[in-house]
Amino acid sequence: MNTVILILRYVAALFAGSFAFVFAVSGLHLLAAQLIPGADFGAAMPDSPEAWRVFMDAMPLPAKFSVLFAHWGGTTVGAAVAVLLAGRKHPWPGWFIGVLGLVGGAMNNQNIPAPMWMQVVDLLGYLPAAAVVSWRLVRRRTGA
Repeated sequence: MNTVILILRYVAALFAGSFAFVFAVSGLHLLAAQLIPGADFGAAMPDSPEAWRVFMDAMPLPAKFSVLFAHWGGTTVGAAVAVLLAGRKHPWPGWFIGVLGLVGGAMNNQNIPAPMWMQVVDLLGYLPAAAVVSWRLVRRRTGA
């Protein structure tokens, strides 16, 4: 019975971490749209790859960085939720959320033509964000 509860706890932690990731990314995008000029994607949502390319080229640099920080911030929140809900002394639920973010970011880069530097920097941030928060939470929990 203990094993079943442990498995269900991990599954619930991964689902909750995934939802937290998505909601945090969306919330951070909405926050950036209010604070940073040019970061409002909903105002002029392009409908073709060429329109996306023009939109991304015209986006100011602070708005591009807000996209990166929203993705990494969402990864951090999702990984933290997964590690905290798993309730164990292992960081892998957070790493799993980081891998999901990396896969989602790669798929996003396939669909939205962002500048190459932005794609590379975006993909380089998911795993470190998840790893750092996961290890910090596990170390805090174990007292190491």
